[in-house]
Formats: sequence, C-alpha cells, structure tokens
Amino acid sequence: MEPNKKVYYGTVDREDRSVVFTNSGETQQLIGKSVSAQLRRKLWTNAICLCIANAFNLAGTSLMSPLYSSLYGDGLGIAIQTVSTGASIIGSIFASLVICKFGCRMTLLVTCCIHAVCFMANLYPIWGLLIVASLISGTSSGTYTVTKRTYLGKLSQLASLKLCIDADRIHSRMFIVSILLMKLMTIVGNLVSSLILGSDADDGILPSQTVKCGAGYCNQDLGFSIGHQYNGTSTGPTTVQFYSLIGYCSVILLAAVMLFAIFVKDLKHLGIENTLETVIHQQRTTIKLFHSTLEHMRDKKFLLLLPLAVSQPCGDAFWVADFSRAFVTCASGIENIGYVSMWSGISGAISCFAFGWFNRNKYRSVPLIIATVAHLSVIFVLLNWKSSYNSVFQLSALTAFWYLGSGVKMSLVPALFGVVFSDRMEIAYSNLNLWASIGATLFYAISNLFCIYTKLYILIGLLALGFVGYVAVEILIYYEKKGQKMMMNTRIGIKNKFSALKEAEIEISK
Repeated sequence: MEPNKKVYYGTVDREDRSVVFTNSGETQQLIGKSVSAQLRRKLWTNAICLCIANAFNLAGTSLMSPLYSSLYGDGLGIAIQTVSTGASIIGSIFASLVICKFGCRMTLLVTCCIHAVCFMANLYPIWGLLIVASLISGTSSGTYTVTKRTYLGKLSQLASLKLCIDADRIHSRMFIVSILLMKLMTIVGNLVSSLILGSDADDGILPSQTVKCGAGYCNQDLGFSIGHQYNGTSTGPTTVQFYSLIGYCSVILLAAVMLFAIFVKDLKHLGIENTLETVIHQQRTTIKLFHSTLEHMRDKKFLLLLPLAVSQPCGDAFWVADFSRAFVTCASGIENIGYVSMWSGISGAISCFAFGWFNRNKYRSVPLIIATVAHLSVIFVLLNWKSSYNSVFQLSALTAFWYLGSGVKMSLVPALFGVVFSDRMEIAYSNLNLWASIGATLFYAISNLFCIYTKLYILIGLLALGFVGYVAVEILIYYEKKGQKMMMNTRIGIKNKFSALKEAEIEISK
C-alpha cells in the first residue's frame, strides 16, 4: 500500500446504486459513475468559465495600472492607485456580509459591472472624477476578489464532498487555472498597450540630465502629459492613442460582464447553496459574521502568515508604480512599458504551470523557496542597475524573474489560506484581501515620499519575515497532524483493548 494514501471502507446501496465510504468516522457519499462524471464536468466547466471571466475583468482593470504613475502627472496617477487599493480594504471587510446576502454569482456580476462603469471615467481625466471613480471601483474590487476566491473554494469543497477527491489538490488546481488564464490575458493586453502607444512614437522620453533613473530616482517630475511635447524632443501619448487605449480596456471589461452574466452559474444549481451557504444564513447574523472577521485576526497562524500575505502585493505595488516610472519610463519611454510588463504575464503563466505540481499540501515549500530567492535576486540587481542602450531587454528580464516569484505566490497564498483555514474560508479570504490591500495602499502612499533604494530595502525585510512566518506555520501544521494521528492511534488501541476484554468475558462465561 502506498504511504500517506487515504483508505476508504465502503458498502453498496443497491437501491440508488451509490457507494457510502467511511474514513475516520466521516461519511462521504459518491454517486454512481455516470452521475459522478456529470458532476465533475459541471464543476470544472463552471470553474473554467469563472476563471475566463475573471481573466477578462482583471486584464481590463490592470492594464492601465503600470501606466498611471507615468501617464497622469501632478501625483494624480499615484493618487488613483492609493485610493483604489485603500478603498478595497472596505470591500474586503464587508465581503462576507455581501456574499451571505446576495450569493457569490450576483456579487461577482454586480462588482464587475461597477468596474466597467468606473473605468470609463478615464475618458475625462480630471482629479475629482477619477478619485471618486477609484473610490467606488476599489471598494467593489475588494469584495470581488474575496467572492471569487470563496466561489472557487466552495467548488473544491463540493468536489471533495461528492467525488471523494482530495480538497487540497482540487483547491490548488482551480487557483492555478485562474492565475494562468489571467496571466495569458495580461500578455495580450500589455502587447496591445505598447502597440497603441508606440505608434508614431519618438525614441522615448528624454528627461533632463538632473534626473537619475534606477535605484537613485527620487520622484522627480518626468515632465510630460497627454498630447504635449517635452523640451521639444519627445511627446507623451497623443489624444488618439490615449482614447484608443481606454476604448480597448472598456471593451474587455464589458466582455467580462457578459461572460459572468451568461456562463457563470449560481452555486445553488450545483448543490452548494443548501449545504454551505444556508448554514451561514442560519447560524451567523450580520453582526456575528463581522465580529468573526475581526476575531480571526488574533489567530496565531494568521499572524504568522501575515508578512507572507503582505509581501507579495507590496512588491507588485512597487513594480506597478515605481519600477514602471523610475526604470522603464525614465530610461526608455512610456511606449515600452507594455513590452516590459508583457513579460510579467509570460513568466507568471509559466510559473503557475511549472510549479503547479508542487503547489499542494505536501510540497508547498519548494515553489515558495524559489519565489523568495527570485525576488531577493531581482532586488539586488535593481540596487546596482545602470541605464544602458539595451535597457528594455534588461528590464524585461528582471520583470520575468520578479513575476516568476509573484506567479507562484498568487496561486500558493490563497490556496494555503484555504487549506489552513478550511473551516473559516470566507473569513480567511476576507482578511487576506484586507491586509493585502493595506500593504499595497501603504506602498502606494509612500511612493512619493522615499527614494527607490529605500523601498527596495523595505521589500527585503518583508520577504524575509514572510518566509520565516511560513516555515513556522508549516511546523505547527506538522505537529498538529502528528498529534491527531497519535490521538487516533490511542483511540484505536483503547477500542481494541475493550474488544479483547469483551471477548475474554464471553469466553469466561462460556
């Protein structure tokens, strides 16, 4: 018998041709083979449709993210990102309440519609309108992220319950598919972005000699805006290029709305509403659920995983706001941001596919070590980077290595939270997105306060703390499982002793 393989003891019910399996006192029912295959197809079809719609939605909203800090001057670009990520904190806190009230599918559809409407505010880029739109869109984004993760988590729970599939394995696979499709859409979006901005472009922005690119960049104004020249040598995006880019993103977001409305099914049609969400409605009032979300922050495992959960969004916030401005735009021009950012999608997709086998309960440490080493190596190179004639090639390689690690963490961390906090999944995801938003917001907020090298040293500290906290949680999980196994063996031993005593009594009585 293979080690660590679960053994089920079953009896056949001839009336409904079902098999009842028992493992450690827990009963799971597996419907006949034809019904099982149909349910498996239904679950994976719904999961893939959700992942495709999610990829379109995030591709439309995230395509502009690396452009904001360079595209909008006077601090507007950084303000948009700060307000949006800060507002997502509110959405994360109340996500559990919204899911219980309206269900996962309706929440996903409504928040996706809000994203599409608010994004169109970029057609008239003024401070007041964009800040309000960012506030509304950020709030819905926090709720959307928690809802998507909860939806996939409940699909994996149903697969485990009905099909006797390991929940950890199916959970990780669904998140890997989601990240893979999102990265593929990012590749296409960034390529289109550079093709639009690169049409009729000059050799890029040529800032004055006083501006130092790279780690020594300290938030100097690069001095260009939409449709205007800078020192007579370079232009920002023309009006046609700008509106073409906004139009492309809007079409992608509207396509996401249609995909959610047509192809993503309600959980109650899959048999989850009655087994999971009804329990939430019956046992938790609104006040109790909100209190549980705050109470979960005291959990020892959550506190240990907090630096790991925060380090990844902080690093991505740095890459989106600071790297694109201080390294790419400053040295090569805004039209090259898409070409450089395109490698984030390529590397992220490869990492999700390549490390997917490891991204399970037993082998999570392997991809995490690789991701941490990749991030620390890239930071060391950035601290010593100098601009040269082949800067675009160098920056593309650095982006690929950075998102090699980010792709691993984007699929590993949510799956890890789903495994560690399987009994409080919606609360755990709410807190995960809450603190990820807090970390990204703080990094956006300090974008104009510190030089690049200071922020790189902060990232080094977060990465180190995150890895140490993860190792501590794995040790706790190991000893908990070991204790449960010893307790189970003790109960079996006691049961065998009682059985032996009863047999002895029977023999004596005879």
